[in-house]
Amino acid sequence: MKVAKVVHYRCDDYSATTYVWIPDDMTNDEFIANVRHAKIDYLAFVEEFSKVDKVKDPGWSPDYKKFPDKTVTQIDAEHAVLKKEYSEWKTKETQAYKSFEYYLRKYGCIPLWEYEGCIETTVDWGHRHGQTIDYENTYDDERMQDFPGPLKASRF
Repeated sequence: MKVAKVVHYRCDDYSATTYVWIPDDMTNDEFIANVRHAKIDYLAFVEEFSKVDKVKDPGWSPDYKKFPDKTVTQIDAEHAVLKKEYSEWKTKETQAYKSFEYYLRKYGCIPLWEYEGCIETTVDWGHRHGQTIDYENTYDDERMQDFPGPLKASRF
């Protein structure tokens, strides 16, 4: 796997950067095409969802007092239909608010923080009080501020 970078612009202004892992055999041209396809998918779904009327949450159970001329069975059946419609709408709403990274996954990209294939080790420097040791701390590097995920949220 190798790291790939997507730089986002909106109205000709820099907005954000997304880093993802891509397969070693994915070419730059394939990656660029995959990003374009993900953008098309993302915008198509958001556009489609924006045309859908919001469905009101019918609540946990019906208010039987509002329907004195109907039986409990009728009210429950109508409420079940309303709950199903709301559930379907809620599923679409949830997808409409997914990040662009969600769509990149469809094209073989893995979010940077979810890849577990990297090699890791620990270095114990012991008690070296009074000695300056420069660890080259990537975590505190200001260049990391455009990385997605926990680093940005917790450090910058």
